[in-house]
Amino acid sequence: MSREILVTSKIFHLSRQLYPENPKFIQESYNDRTEKPHGYLFIDLKQYTPDIYRYRTEIFPTTTSIIFTYRR
Repeated sequence: MSREILVTSKIFHLSRQLYPENPKFIQESYNDRTEKPHGYLFIDLKQYTPDIYRYRTEIFPTTTSIIFTYRR
């Protein structure tokens, strides 16, 4: 099994656990950010992290952060 298929499978299962009502939110966010080389989606599940900041990319100080939010 190639590494890409394994990672995609893990994202699929994680998204179903985090958003069972709409797992495509995380899947599409991940796909959007990983189309470019070295792209990533940072998923912050710490208890004290506000919901709006849970899914981000470009998290380093020299870049402007991009935040993904789920609309119900």
